[in-house]
Amino acid sequence: MKRFNRAFALLAAAVMLLSLTACTPPSPERELARAQEKLTQVRSFRYDMDMDIRMTVDDTSISVKTVCRADCVANPLILKMDINLDISEVGSVDYIIYAAQTEDGYTAYTKMYDDWIKEELGGLGELEQYDARSNMDAFLSGFTSVTEAGSEEVSGIKTTRYDCVVSGETIDEIIESSGAYTQLSLLGIGDEQAKEMLSGLGEVPYSIWIDAKRALPVRYELDMSGIMGSLMDKMLKDNSDFFPDISLDKMTISVTMSDFDEIDSIEIPYEAISAVDITGSFPLFS
Repeated sequence: MKRFNRAFALLAAAVMLLSLTACTPPSPERELARAQEKLTQVRSFRYDMDMDIRMTVDDTSISVKTVCRADCVANPLILKMDINLDISEVGSVDYIIYAAQTEDGYTAYTKMYDDWIKEELGGLGELEQYDARSNMDAFLSGFTSVTEAGSEEVSGIKTTRYDCVVSGETIDEIIESSGAYTQLSLLGIGDEQAKEMLSGLGEVPYSIWIDAKRALPVRYELDMSGIMGSLMDKMLKDNSDFFPDISLDKMTISVTMSDFDEIDSIEIPYEAISAVDITGSFPLFS
């Protein structure tokens, strides 16, 4: 009888343990890993990107706003991007970019002011910031810490929001994915110089929204105001005679993904394919 009671107690304990395990919700880390795996299975999607930069130069407030809508098809990668760049006091410009993967790299086709040009690229180069799949992949795996922040709707889709923080060595990959290095290049700061200046500057917070039904990532938002403001202060301290008095007040990036596997193909127009080739002459993206 004692042996039966002992066996029954062990069985009851095992059943209780299994029931507790079944009721335990998946960890945020596991959910982001699952979303990362789901994203690798997607062949096409659409995304909308919004980058907002505000700074003060001497006593003048300047805003740089970039809005992009893009269609993406994978294997081989083809992108179509409609972009608006709006700089206060200067005005705005609209341009279209196609990027197509080839055997030797990529070809970029750009339409600006009604004229097309094309450029052969060994890699995506400056266009890498527009590769939303690769960028989302970096955000899904590059965090230092992550917490679940509740349920929210994104474009009518029920999602779970995860708030992340990245610091240390992984911060470089996140910043590179955001396109921030490209923005700094407009100030004459090269990638290596920027990476050196960013070392030890702290943390970058960002959030990711995961579709509760399909487990696919549908949005990420990145607030780089703090770290880029610190970078600007450090840059001015080291080059006070070269730069005017600049403060970076805001730098945020938001990307919303949609229409998964609903884009069959992207056709590059003939006028783009037959455009003037500027490779090696006046490179835009290499």
